Amino acid sequence: MLSIPLNCSPGLGSVLEALTHDWAGRIELVEESHAVSADEIRRGFVDRIRSPEGFRADADILQACRQAFIPIIDQPIIASGRIEPLWYLREQSLSVDYHRYRNLGRRAGEKRRPVL
Repeated sequence: MLSIPLNCSPGLGSVLEALTHDWAGRIELVEESHAVSADEIRRGFVDRIRSPEGFRADADILQACRQAFIPIIDQPIIASGRIEPLWYLREQSLSVDYHRYRNLGRRAGEKRRPVL
């Protein structure tokens, strides 16, 4: 979803609609007030905010993000398809035999296979 502030320039919504037309509705453009955006953040419908360079978020939105531990990414947007998506990556480490830091906790006394 792409949220556009109500007080933004009048043609911005139509320009963004035209630029994203080929994406077949993968992005929903929504014009909403800062108060509505902050409410959406507080209710848990937002997991991160990507703001364009030079855009300063409203104080209500900043407070809602602090309370909900939501990151606001306000760095310049990079045109590289290998770099920009790293902001949205969620890493996980899974291991069956050993914890990645070798801290086995209560399993420390179990017999293990020899390390190869």
